[in-house]
Amino acid sequence: RRAALPVWAALFALLPLRAAAAAVAAVSIQGRQLVVDGAPFHLKGVNWNPVPRGGVHPHDLDFRGFVAADAELMAVAGINAVRTYEPIDDT
Repeated sequence: RRAALPVWAALFALLPLRAAAAAVAAVSIQGRQLVVDGAPFHLKGVNWNPVPRGGVHPHDLDFRGFVAADAELMAVAGINAVRTYEPIDDT
């Protein structure tokens, strides 16, 4: 396992480039739909708790050790929202 980027940078890379490049996005709620710049925005998220197999939460949390591989897998899967069980503090 290796991490080429800080944890927050790798997770931020999951965001669409157009959203990162936009100066200000118009965000609203229409009924039960999240709308960004006039288009419906579908959140596809995961709860991410990077603990190695056999490890114990929270003692064995390893954000830095899992971020490179997990961020790539999440990007391929189209994940655009990540929730962690603990704050990411190993930047």
